[in-house]
Amino acid sequence: MSASKRIILGAVSLVSLAAIVGTVAFFPEIARTLFPEGIPSLNSIGIFSGRRISSCSIGSIPYAIGTVDPEFGVSKEAFAEAVKEAEAIWESVAGKDIFTVSSSPSAMGVSLVFDERQAETIELKERLAGIGSAEERYKAIKDEYQGLSLRIAPMAEEINSLKEKYSLMEEDLFVTAGLYEKKRKSYEDDVAYWNKRGGAPKPEYERLALEKGEIDILFNQIKAKEEQFKALGAEINGKVSAYNELAGQINMVAGMLNRLAESVNAGIESYNRLAADREEFVTGVYRTEGPKRSIDVYQFYDYRDLVIIIAHEMGHSLGISHGESEGSIMYPKIKSQEAKLSEEDTALLKGACR
Repeated sequence: MSASKRIILGAVSLVSLAAIVGTVAFFPEIARTLFPEGIPSLNSIGIFSGRRISSCSIGSIPYAIGTVDPEFGVSKEAFAEAVKEAEAIWESVAGKDIFTVSSSPSAMGVSLVFDERQAETIELKERLAGIGSAEERYKAIKDEYQGLSLRIAPMAEEINSLKEKYSLMEEDLFVTAGLYEKKRKSYEDDVAYWNKRGGAPKPEYERLALEKGEIDILFNQIKAKEEQFKALGAEINGKVSAYNELAGQINMVAGMLNRLAESVNAGIESYNRLAADREEFVTGVYRTEGPKRSIDVYQFYDYRDLVIIIAHEMGHSLGISHGESEGSIMYPKIKSQEAKLSEEDTALLKGACR
């Protein structure tokens, strides 16, 4: 055998590693979205009161009534009327028509989407139908709230545990990827060095062959860890979705309790104490996908709630974020709001008008 060999052992492909690094960067972003301050929690809608502002530069937002699932028991005409009432809440203060009905394919769709959230709401309403007095209804709803709260506690603990596991796996994957990159670069530098000299002596060639084998093993380990990492991210997303749906049900019941407490003069603490900021509501969602915008409503207890939810999501379509006042349309929980902009909502609208 020749005393020296030209080294033809190629460096490990970086295409797959780039994909791995991309995935590693992606899932931590998911983690930060899901858990900005820890476990995401409950949430619902906000409300209104306010004075007309002098001028508003916000352009027109065309919209169209989309799907209205018949399971809600709401006609398309009644839903369209609720949307009209919701838009009037903003327009009466803006002093101009902001939302306009349109048949354009690019118009913002506003839809009622039925799933288990509203199914549970309908079931609750049916159970309450036979209860006559406000006091009895209050007690029944309070029992419902407490039962739901017991269900959500272990879900939060499980998500917290998975979050910790996710963070450890993320750190391990980055460390392994960093070690791979260090070994790969050293290997490629040695290959380049000996190739410039026409080949490596036998001992060097054998050493580099061994290094390449180790790098290949490390690369395969990274790919396996990446799959585990992605699977855990998907599991967390699924559990957070289930958590958020139950959170929405709790908030809906909490809103009912808050309103009934006033009618029966019950001196109680707020039943929205579990709530915390999240990325989006579970009862209604405003989405953007490129130039396309949409509002989907998934859950409401009565017509008042429906108007509030739509108005809240319309606020997001104006570029307005959540408010801090419990009496605001843009507050992320249902309290005892009225169908008009609060002073905070008006200030938020003014900011969007500039």
